[in-house]
Amino acid sequence: MFGKKENGTAGTKNSGKKPWLKWVVIAAVVGVGGFVIYNTANAAKSKLPTVDVVSAERGDLEEIVSISGTVNSALTKEYYADYSARIAGMSLKDGDRVNKGDTLISYDSEDLEYQKKQAELNLQQAQGSYEDSLQREGRLVSKKAAADRSLPSVQAQIDAAQAQINALTE
Repeated sequence: MFGKKENGTAGTKNSGKKPWLKWVVIAAVVGVGGFVIYNTANAAKSKLPTVDVVSAERGDLEEIVSISGTVNSALTKEYYADYSARIAGMSLKDGDRVNKGDTLISYDSEDLEYQKKQAELNLQQAQGSYEDSLQREGRLVSKKAAADRSLPSVQAQIDAAQAQINALTE
């Protein structure tokens, strides 16, 4: 490794070779390092946001937002028809707007006619039952009147029979 020189002094193996090369390499490393640091600092500066500065003023702030969507109500109400019949048509789709007076559904007219005839027959039957009840009441009233007329004679017969019983038991 180390050996003696002929002149008698100890030295390194490379002591006689180009010493300027070492300085060139050091300068290259320092130059590349400086270049990297410089570019990193400039890149960070160029990424900073730009800010517009204005003075503050009093005033009204208005922001209008227009959106579309579906509204679900927390309260729901169910409606039922006065009668039941097959639905012939429905003019609405899910999500359509409904205004007052809009036709929502239409019923099958045959079902409605059948229900109308059924209601008319029920009415006729109820009227017949009412008339029968009046006739029965009339008969009962006449029977009661007859019973009221015969009540004094029946009471007299009871009183006479009671008097006979009393006379025999004394």
